[in-house]
Amino acid sequence: MADLINSTYFEKGDLYIPNNDDLNASSGLTVISDLDFYIEEYTRELILNALGIVLYEELQVALENLMASDQRWIDLVDGVTYTNPSSVKKRWEGLRGANKQSLVAAYVYTMYLRNYNETFATTGVVRNDSKNATNYDATPKYIKAYNKFLGQYQADNLPNPITYVNRFGTTGLDWYGSESATVSLYQFLTDSNNEKSIFTDPETPITPLELVGGTPTTVAGILIKTVDDLGVILTYQIMNPGAGYTAGDVLTIPGGDGNGTFTLDGTTVNDAAVLFAGTGYEVTKDAYKQPFPNFTFKFYDEQNSFGI
Repeated sequence: MADLINSTYFEKGDLYIPNNDDLNASSGLTVISDLDFYIEEYTRELILNALGIVLYEELQVALENLMASDQRWIDLVDGVTYTNPSSVKKRWEGLRGANKQSLVAAYVYTMYLRNYNETFATTGVVRNDSKNATNYDATPKYIKAYNKFLGQYQADNLPNPITYVNRFGTTGLDWYGSESATVSLYQFLTDSNNEKSIFTDPETPITPLELVGGTPTTVAGILIKTVDDLGVILTYQIMNPGAGYTAGDVLTIPGGDGNGTFTLDGTTVNDAAVLFAGTGYEVTKDAYKQPFPNFTFKFYDEQNSFGI
């Protein structure tokens, strides 16, 4: 995956990897170090399983020129402060994380550490030894990094729930750490799709807005993609161009103040149709039933050991 994280994420802090440039005695730096391989391999695995194939491929395209991409991708990658559906301000630190201590880097680190704890040699699987140093079990570092990743990814790894007691003496348990100012990737995506789906479920069909007017044989439909603060339509997507219209037909966009229209130059709705943007419109709400039902795919069985 293009430029999500790189080897500099492992130069300090909890995710430090010593000598993370792979040196070659004859040619200096190799084209791709072992660490670079792990970054590429496990970043792909993580994001592909988290977002699914469609959004993964869209993210790859966005990363080619992130600052020119839709704001949703900038927020996902670099982080954003937002107000959740409960009107509480939260902070998502982004896939790149704060101070380069990202969930992606933590996941790559655990996979790298797990491999280099032991080495496959011609005599079998061996544990590396070193002179003038004492080797220790790497499991504690693995557990720390893994739980760091898990908290940033799905935030359901609390060993014990947070207990709350209200003024009437009623006790409540919070297993998800929802009082934290920062949120996990799962929570950010869930909040983003609570009312207006930012990251749509590719398995769920989207219902377009059917344009009103004319005498078509097939009614045209669009999605409103972005609006300004007054609800003026800025961008849209034609989902169904329709058929059987007449050039000059004026089609009304439902919703808003009712003044949003397209004036056609042919028998279908196309990019040449003239938009009058109206006001009071909202981004089309995508159908969204289950937020990433397979999101946690396999992140439960290794919280307390290497799981080998």
